[in-house]
Amino acid sequence: MNSDDVFGEVLEKGQQAVKQTTNVVSDAAKMAADQIAGQKDTAGDQASNDSSTDIQAAKDMVKDFYAPSNPGQAPVSKDLVAQEDASKLAQVKQQLHNEVYYDPLVNRPKKQEEEERPAERVERQEMEDLQAEQKKQKEKPDFAMQRAQRQAEVKGGVSG
Repeated sequence: MNSDDVFGEVLEKGQQAVKQTTNVVSDAAKMAADQIAGQKDTAGDQASNDSSTDIQAAKDMVKDFYAPSNPGQAPVSKDLVAQEDASKLAQVKQQLHNEVYYDPLVNRPKKQEEEERPAERVERQEMEDLQAEQKKQKEKPDFAMQRAQRQAEVKGGVSG
């Protein structure tokens, strides 16, 4: 359906409604003026019957305005649509929270052992060599201790 046709249809119905309401208002004004003046004639009764049919026609037209465009489809309430959108939004929000924040925080990914860079490897080996050398030096008795021990062994002293 062309949008111009739809707008044209709505415009025509709107113009008809305006004409009918102005007719109803003008008839009501005439009837009120006649009642105030005290005149009562058959034309006024006929006008009131015409106005009631006009009112009914106006009500029917308003019902047509608010009727669903496709009679086979039931109208969907805006609240239902809003609730569905809100639930979808909450679900996506929870999923994003789990993927971005919760899972990485609780279930930390296991880092694969990265290959060492050559400079880091050389530095690590130097540190290991230095630590091994320090350990050997700690295991060796002190030079002063060795000298004092030998001196005591060589000199028997008074007893021997």
